[in-house]
Amino acid sequence: MEVHELIGRPEQAEDTRAWREAFAEALNNYEQRSLEFAQIGFQRVLELKPEDGPSEFYLKRIEELAREVLPENWATHTVLKDK
Repeated sequence: MEVHELIGRPEQAEDTRAWREAFAEALNNYEQRSLEFAQIGFQRVLELKPEDGPSEFYLKRIEELAREVLPENWATHTVLKDK
């Protein structure tokens, strides 16, 4: 299932462009299994938009993954256990 988040109105697009693009790049790095670059990217998002929940979520997830021995093709999707 794909989940989409409404992040603003069209007239806010330019004001939010920097952090949206930074988040998209960080998420792409995560999905490509490049955790080091993903971590840097999500930290950058938090510099641009402090308390960004999705970035905080992924940074926590990257910390958890760093403690595991991951197979080469580890699943990049996340199963949420709580609502």
